[in-house]
Amino acid sequence: MNTGEIVIRAGREDIYSLLKDHLRLQPNLLSPFTELFQGGAVPSTHTQELINLAANPDVIACIKILAEPAVTYHIRLGGPATSSGEMYICSADHLSFVLTTTFDWNSFGIQYCATTEHLAGFLSSFLLMDNENEYEPQFPETMDFEFFILLANIIDSYKYTISRNALAHEAITTLVLSSTEFNTLLKNSLTKPDFSWLVTNIAGLLPSAAATRLQGKETNYLGLFENGYLAAVKNNTTGDECLMLSVVAIDAGAEFLNTWIKSAGIERSMLSDDRVQTKPMAFLCSTALTNHCFNFSVAEGVIQYEPLNNTNSKAVIGKLFDTRNEIKPAEKPELSVTSAFCIKCGAKLKPGARFCPACGNKL
Repeated sequence: MNTGEIVIRAGREDIYSLLKDHLRLQPNLLSPFTELFQGGAVPSTHTQELINLAANPDVIACIKILAEPAVTYHIRLGGPATSSGEMYICSADHLSFVLTTTFDWNSFGIQYCATTEHLAGFLSSFLLMDNENEYEPQFPETMDFEFFILLANIIDSYKYTISRNALAHEAITTLVLSSTEFNTLLKNSLTKPDFSWLVTNIAGLLPSAAATRLQGKETNYLGLFENGYLAAVKNNTTGDECLMLSVVAIDAGAEFLNTWIKSAGIERSMLSDDRVQTKPMAFLCSTALTNHCFNFSVAEGVIQYEPLNNTNSKAVIGKLFDTRNEIKPAEKPELSVTSAFCIKCGAKLKPGARFCPACGNKL
């Protein structure tokens, strides 16, 4: 099967019947079709759409991989300037991949990628913005998850202070907020579903990472000052200590407030002892200046930051999905199909039949 796109339209009942009655497959726990088999059986149907699906060998090959993957990547899309959505990437051999996207209730987009390189090319164009810029990084090369969240809250703090000052009709060039305001903003962003905030995007698009309990490490809070994002100042009126956003924080905040386009969270799920283990792989965030990549896959507990442009994006994205060095590929699944129904007329077949008893179609 060649790399390419197949767009199919099929109701949930047809997908269920294709798996259960034609292919006799029970989706495993990694399959995006698992929910079809939960909460009661869907009535089996035999529509013309289902007949057409069962007659297409490429569709069948892809459906089988989506039903019984060895690894599944879940990509969630969000951001202030794009609609939310999700995509599943499944592989049975860790070498080739099938992507499926639900466009609406009855429309499924399927993209087959024969190699990791094909997948990286497709995802780079789909998830990232076309960008040739040389970007001066505003973030450390490595960090832990808590520092990453605090750094995102610094960017959100710029939006918060700008909005607060505007509502108060205060044209103040020095952006200052209290520690209470900073922590309240962080709490609200982690618990309320407003995807115009960066912290909310991280928590919503990477739930496996968001499950990490924030420890409130002093070193991480001190790191915001040591890396030049914050400075401690005193309120002239109350004398209380406040947090002032530095030039670096203001530049990063202005970039996201004015040019942030979209975000994507990538998670990988695999089976271990019959249990699904899900890990965060990357958080991608595109602005007009660059594509920000926060890579979770380099080491346990470490996030590596790198700006992506047209030169390096395919290589970096490809490494996220290249498991050839860590996982021994399983044998490719047999793609031949034994159907329980005639794909021409829909009549039920007996096991081992070579011709349809109703229309005489050769099977």
